[in-house]
Amino acid sequence: MRAIRWMRSALLALGLFGGLGWLAQAQAVVPTQSTFEWSGICSDCTATGNSASHVVTGTLVLQDYTLGDAIDTSNFVSFSYSGSNLVNSITIDQDSFIYWLAGSITPNPGPKRFEVVFGDGLHFQTQTDGSWSVCAPGPAGYYGGGSPGCDFGFTAHSDFGTSGTFGGVPAVPEPAEWALLLAGLGVIGLARRRRSLPVRA
Repeated sequence: MRAIRWMRSALLALGLFGGLGWLAQAQAVVPTQSTFEWSGICSDCTATGNSASHVVTGTLVLQDYTLGDAIDTSNFVSFSYSGSNLVNSITIDQDSFIYWLAGSITPNPGPKRFEVVFGDGLHFQTQTDGSWSVCAPGPAGYYGGGSPGCDFGFTAHSDFGTSGTFGGVPAVPEPAEWALLLAGLGVIGLARRRRSLPVRA
């Protein structure tokens, strides 16, 4: 009887530790593929007639990325930028040649350091003070100087602005983490059920 009670306690402890382990991991790891929304105030876009209120947007998609780590090319899935009247909307995926990639994303909303440069010089960068710039093709070709694209020194750009921020990102567990939690809960339920069964003589 004592051995059975010991085994029940051990199973209960394993279930609890499994649940706690899942909680710790779910808070630290972003899902396999995560979407980060960015927005900024464009200082030189005139489509709305008031550059002080002209909002442009971007979408960054990463995979297998842990919040706070430096982003590398293995994390990059795609980046898109839209809303400007000076440059065309752009979407670049992981099949593009990436010349430079830097920055990190943290869970709290606000300005982040993120920069991506592609093989022809096209680039997007945003800083921790909220400033940002883009060099990309527009209706009349490339803006921002450089030939055939933008220069790598970032001395010129086609769009620039302030208040560039990424929204906060909730930590969502991956399927494997859900399985771990469910297994832990199942062990707890089994232990409780066994405890409630009458003991046969």
